[in-house]
Amino acid sequence: MIRTALLAGVACLAAAAGVAAADGADNTVTNPSFENADPFFPSEPEGWAGIAVGSPGWNSDFARTGTMSLALGPASTGTFTGWTTNLVDPFDPNGDTYDPRYEFRGGDLYVSGWYLIPDEDPLAPGGVGAPLDLVTIKIEFRRENPNNSIYQAFELTPIPVSTTGGTWVFYEETFPDAMISGDFPPFPVRVTILPFRFDLGGGQQGTIYWDDLCVYQLAACFCDTDGSGTLNIDDIDMFVADFLASDLAADCDGNGSLNIDDIDCFVSCFLAGCP
Repeated sequence: MIRTALLAGVACLAAAAGVAAADGADNTVTNPSFENADPFFPSEPEGWAGIAVGSPGWNSDFARTGTMSLALGPASTGTFTGWTTNLVDPFDPNGDTYDPRYEFRGGDLYVSGWYLIPDEDPLAPGGVGAPLDLVTIKIEFRRENPNNSIYQAFELTPIPVSTTGGTWVFYEETFPDAMISGDFPPFPVRVTILPFRFDLGGGQQGTIYWDDLCVYQLAACFCDTDGSGTLNIDDIDMFVADFLASDLAADCDGNGSLNIDDIDCFVSCFLAGCP
């Protein structure tokens, strides 16, 4: 079951600029344009930690908004390089991380940002199409602190070009909450965002710059099971099929099991209608 996110790009772009998103959701990324320095480690942006990041790292070579961006040079052979939000927030009274909060199956996760690859420093070999070169954004669904363990992790669509001609290109992807497994409680409550590069031995070259990242969870309407934006018999048929197949896509109350409560939950949602 995949729920469709309408106008997601418009909403998240507004949120990244500090304006409330069209559906009421705000960008949940700390320091999404990377303008603010970490108060304790001023060589890195607030809310972000480098992972094996060499030159150029966090710098002002290119910026879509403000003066700073995140940059990823080549990874060493057989390793990866990147940036992560899985960093302890020293101002959080509970010692939580900067990872955006996440409600298990509370709505699809929307991720967007802008990337730039200069002509004079293109990705190689052969851009991201090469089998040994991966440049993308990775997301890690994590459990509550102090456990902090990864529940599931996914790599989003790889960057498809070796250069953008020095211009900023918009990147977005909606990750359906129905793809999150219900088999491994306790369930995730946060999501780590990692712009990263991985080299399996292809001899990476070039640099990619990221700016204005945005993450938020889209409000879910569970009973719109086919993601059409309207409620009809097709939604009922899909729910019944999922329930009879013991597919946790029918887990309306999100408790990790299927029973009469899920049927009651679905019926209540259907009769109330979606916003």
